[in-house]
Amino acid sequence: MKTRRQPIKGFTLIELLTVIAIIGILASILIPVVGTVRENARRSQCMSNMRQIGLAVIMYEGENGYLPGPIFRRVRRPVTDQPEYRDLNFFLEDYMGPRSEVWNCPTNEMTYSEEENPGNTVFILMNNLGTNPPRWFGYGNPGENDRWMPLPISQIISPSRTPPGSLVREMHRIMLLSDADGLNYSPAHRATGAASFQFGLPPVHGDGRRNYVFFDGHAEFLGRDQMPVMAEYPIR
Repeated sequence: MKTRRQPIKGFTLIELLTVIAIIGILASILIPVVGTVRENARRSQCMSNMRQIGLAVIMYEGENGYLPGPIFRRVRRPVTDQPEYRDLNFFLEDYMGPRSEVWNCPTNEMTYSEEENPGNTVFILMNNLGTNPPRWFGYGNPGENDRWMPLPISQIISPSRTPPGSLVREMHRIMLLSDADGLNYSPAHRATGAASFQFGLPPVHGDGRRNYVFFDGHAEFLGRDQMPVMAEYPIR
């Protein structure tokens, strides 16, 4: 007696299209979420690196009686092995080594091209002429403005010489270090365009915000409008 074979059941075209559509919808939801999670991890690593640098600066000042310097505002990657550049890593070598991985922001390295960021600048020190007093870390160009020597933290008055920034006096509100981009370190803020970001490149972590480290050692991720009004970045 012959038995009938059961017909093999498969997906219909409509079912296949439905499954594909569902997969596409899930992918469109998950991919941005994964990207956001990865960026949050990179931003957290960047903040951790910045906090370590900031604490090393504070330790240096505590041991020496003045901030590291005279020095340039830029903090770069990869760090150079030529001390005449007067980069921050040389002053903090005893604390973390000149080629420590803390001298980097993963998002900065991944996002900015060599053309956009020719100097490999990652972070910016609060070290300009508009602060009160000016040039807390001195000035790093040998033979020019050698009168600018680093100051002790106790001599820092405010991040600006004009209100409302001049009214800010608390160390937990005065910036020590921040992410660098084309809005705070570009030819518009320096006499030349050498080693500067292209003008107008937004903060690297997006949403108009940056990582900041303050002179009390704490770090925050803030929008520029959330910061106390700092000194404008004058030429040089």
